[in-house]
Amino acid sequence: MVFSSDFKYFATTGKDGKLRVMKWSDGCNVLSVQVYGTIKAIAWHPSEPLFCTGGGYNGLLTFWHAKKKARIGIVREKSLGTVRHLLWNKLSGELVVHWIHMNGLDQEISISVFGSVTRIVDAVPLDKENEMQISFLMFNHAHDKLVSYSRASNVFMFWNFFGDDERIRDQYAPRRKYRRIGPLHDTIR
Repeated sequence: MVFSSDFKYFATTGKDGKLRVMKWSDGCNVLSVQVYGTIKAIAWHPSEPLFCTGGGYNGLLTFWHAKKKARIGIVREKSLGTVRHLLWNKLSGELVVHWIHMNGLDQEISISVFGSVTRIVDAVPLDKENEMQISFLMFNHAHDKLVSYSRASNVFMFWNFFGDDERIRDQYAPRRKYRRIGPLHDTIR
């Protein structure tokens, strides 16, 4: 179960293959849809009644609008795969997608940053050895750093989400000083 940013709605799914969106105030059903495959991740937009679902073995991303009660977009992965994690950055409104897909007999992962429903604007640089089994992917409290953890290698990884360019970073990030948690390995931008 995942709540919208304003706690007006929540989305849930289960083994029955139904995606349900309900109003939190009265539990009224807003949307109930039978989906193809299983949903492994749900993320709500930080300021709109939009949410994205992903999962299955086809790597399908589906964008939904809760107020309109409609699907507004689909992005298909070119190869067989699955969506493992979805995150929306509350400062820029960009969606971060963690995909695992097959390239022949090899399993590959990618973390893409969507600027809109159909446009990938960036990707997270990945080291094949450490990031093959990402257990979780999340933003820090300020939403200016992306954090992941690899269970296989027991490694936390941190990325400056807006890069090292101060002009770009200051456009989105609040002007507060934050203490560094650990070494920052790479930047996304």
